[in-house]
Amino acid sequence: MLLWELAFEKVPYENWDMNKIRDHVLANKREKISFGKESSNIQKLQQGYAKIIVAAWQDDPQIRASLQEIFLELHSLYTEFCSTVNSSPVLKPDKSLDLDGSKATAPVSISDEGGLELPG
Repeated sequence: MLLWELAFEKVPYENWDMNKIRDHVLANKREKISFGKESSNIQKLQQGYAKIIVAAWQDDPQIRASLQEIFLELHSLYTEFCSTVNSSPVLKPDKSLDLDGSKATAPVSISDEGGLELPG
């Protein structure tokens, strides 16, 4: 949930009370992760975050991502996007990315209803 909040600048289940969240999740539903169109690098990073989030929210502990797997996936994303010596990712002004898809005409949505498949 923290990764979701940080990566997508959105509070999961915002304005929902705990009972509604519990009932929703126990019914094998999840809030959709939506993001808008950005550069291909940002899209790859968003898809990496979404893949981690979907893997972490699996009900079955046998297929749910472990903390070690989550760490390794985050490290892989860091290595790919942020680890160049003497460089840092290009930062944009706060709230300028369309991370939640609210600015897009056709946002991309991901949910666990169809399994772990993510948009290519």
